[in-house]
Amino acid sequence: MSRVRVFILLLGLFGIGTSLACGGMGDISLPSADLTDPWKGMDMPIDDGTVLYSDASTLSVQYTGNKVKEVAPKFIKAFEKAGFKKQNESESGDTIAVVFQKDGKNCSVAITTAMGNTMVAASIQ
Repeated sequence: MSRVRVFILLLGLFGIGTSLACGGMGDISLPSADLTDPWKGMDMPIDDGTVLYSDASTLSVQYTGNKVKEVAPKFIKAFEKAGFKKQNESESGDTIAVVFQKDGKNCSVAITTAMGNTMVAASIQ
């Protein structure tokens, strides 16, 4: 199974787990986290989103409503501006997955809807 598919699967499981932990599929508001490096220095388009998790290798952001088509181009632009080269992009339904590369490191980004919200998950390996 490709890394992108595994990443999307993990993102889906995150959404289901969050739903169960928060008591169902209704409107949820998760606690926010501070944006950390390296994401902080990459001018990530957080805008009206909420950073759910941020560390040296992982970023998770939630947006209210279905904003996949609006948010994805902004994240792609931010990664390219930070010097990442797009290696692959795929789209399936309400999910867009992109793999970037920079300095021998891969960065996988998945943008999808979960419980009526837009979730962005990025991981640098």
